Amino acid sequence: MQYMRMPPRKILFASIVALILIIFSSVVVYKQSKSTSKVSEGILVPIEETAASINSTEQTPTSNTGSTNQTDILSKQVFSNYMVLQQSGNLNDQNVQDLTEQLSDQILASSPSAKVYTLSDIKIISNPTKEDIKNYGNQFFIIRTRSQNMYIRNITAPNSPILDSSINGTANTFVLMGNVYEKIVADLLKLPVPNVLVNLHLQLVNNYAGSAFGLKKFNELNADPIAAVSGLSQYGKNSQEEETLVEKIGQYFIENGIIFSATDPGYGWNTI
Repeated sequence: MQYMRMPPRKILFASIVALILIIFSSVVVYKQSKSTSKVSEGILVPIEETAASINSTEQTPTSNTGSTNQTDILSKQVFSNYMVLQQSGNLNDQNVQDLTEQLSDQILASSPSAKVYTLSDIKIISNPTKEDIKNYGNQFFIIRTRSQNMYIRNITAPNSPILDSSINGTANTFVLMGNVYEKIVADLLKLPVPNVLVNLHLQLVNNYAGSAFGLKKFNELNADPIAAVSGLSQYGKNSQEEETLVEKIGQYFIENGIIFSATDPGYGWNTI
């Protein structure tokens, strides 16, 4: 089965490196404007503590000065740690590199918060027949094929943002991809699901919802670059999980004698 893929991972990591440079540039500017500031008790605060602060805040649209802005929160923490290193006489290339690597790890670990669906959101078939299960497989494949075709139409249109090499064009391309995932979620929530497959189905719904949310976060690049890159990181993780979940559904069909002929919409399950 074909999957929608994110751009090569090197693009994501290049974004992270660029973001780190932005953060440290802001550290220098902030240092200059706050040269008389006192660092709280001279304590080097672990980046992980900032992670808790970032992930505990409600994910809402923010501005550069918003209190829930991930970049703003982490920039201040990086500055604090930078100043502690300087005041303690430990500001050297190795420690700055370590601080940069911690920041990179934190960006990748940050997970934007998408809506989480539960079993109460799923239409469950309590006593499914083999025909019910096969119909689910056919309808699921119809939804995926329709969504993939929607994505292809969007990116091959004459005015497709994928033709725009600017950062705005990239952001708009990710938004289009996010729209496709949102459509998949809406369609899967309408699909009756055999109880034997409901847990896998629910995991996929939340997987796609998380991908949609993460992709659209990139549109906040100017206001909150860390949230934007974290969103892409989340999409990368979800893409890998998606393959595993889909393969498990396909394996269930095989193990339980659910056969899709060449004329069935779900014939693609036979190739997983």
